[in-house]
Amino acid sequence: MKQVVIVIIALIVSSCYSIFGHPSMGRTYTIEKDGVPCFALADPDWKDWEAGYIRLTEKGESPKVIWEVGIDPPRPVINKKDCVALGQTFENSEVLVPLSSEGMLKAGRVYGISMNTSPVGDDRAGRAYSGYFCLSESPSGGWVVHDLGVKPDACPVAQ
Repeated sequence: MKQVVIVIIALIVSSCYSIFGHPSMGRTYTIEKDGVPCFALADPDWKDWEAGYIRLTEKGESPKVIWEVGIDPPRPVINKKDCVALGQTFENSEVLVPLSSEGMLKAGRVYGISMNTSPVGDDRAGRAYSGYFCLSESPSGGWVVHDLGVKPDACPVAQ
């Protein structure tokens, strides 16, 4: 009986958290902006978030970090109108893994993006965002970005 009560209390607490709080994990979506992938947040509340850390990896047997940046305050604000472009630089940022010619993105490969954020004005209530995307070559030149959400196997041009 005691175990049933504990389970019921845990269910009540977790449902209250999901109703009144926000989950600690969200989804990114990737679009094309000015010829490069640009990473946005899929936030149903459309709140303003400050980005504190961004990491791009190439999916594979041993994922390879392509680009990684840590950002100190004042951090860039991302909302429903904004995205962070691949290789974008910020004030007060430290590029931990710079983009290189070897690390340039390739068509048909799957990439993962991770971002650590916090609501504007509240550094303690952070949320992580992640998602996948891949690229194909446009017939007119440049890239076509395919946002894969949380399904890394969904790339229509995977190699």
